[in-house]
Amino acid sequence: MNARQLMLALVTAIAAGWIGWAGGAEGPQAVELVPGNPAAVAARQQAIAAKAPEGAKLAAYLDCGCQRESGAAGPVKIVCVSAKAYRFPVEGADVPATQATVFFDPEQVVFEIHGLDRARNYLAGMTWWDYDNGHRTQSVLVGSPDQRLVRLAVPAIRLPDYKDSGLLPAERRFQLPVTFSQDGKLRLVVQRVDGANAVISELWVWQMASP
Repeated sequence: MNARQLMLALVTAIAAGWIGWAGGAEGPQAVELVPGNPAAVAARQQAIAAKAPEGAKLAAYLDCGCQRESGAAGPVKIVCVSAKAYRFPVEGADVPATQATVFFDPEQVVFEIHGLDRARNYLAGMTWWDYDNGHRTQSVLVGSPDQRLVRLAVPAIRLPDYKDSGLLPAERRFQLPVTFSQDGKLRLVVQRVDGANAVISELWVWQMASP
């Protein structure tokens, strides 16, 4: 795919994401999960909390594929609204169990982030990869639940190919546009631009230090 084709695909994907922004109306109860590993989740949460930006704290963490909702005690919560779960057949020292599991969808994986405070700043983090070299290129959209405001949080990027190139999951970070929130809620969409489908392994939110 050349640069012009990729740009056209991205524009088309953003438009599709906008049109399908209200997708997943059936609710998180429709999301079926694969068995999880609570010890691995706890260890991963500790690792992510330890590498938080200075003064920040881990507000919510979701092990995609194994959890519908994040389990933090605080007000911030991540909820998967629309996706299917899958476990890639690989785990080891370089690939935590939490990255072997994913949410996927033919076009977009949809989340809601609840409990946001407009007076605070939040940084989202995520991991994703192209385990089976499905030529996946993806982007991330974040916006208001009513679809009036939307931001391209992560431009289209090719996911790391593990099967043929041995590349491990990549981490992306981006600010959440908290001013777009309504009743403390944002919607986040992982959007397929090219390749087999849309996938994501982990999603978390850091609450940044007060200014």
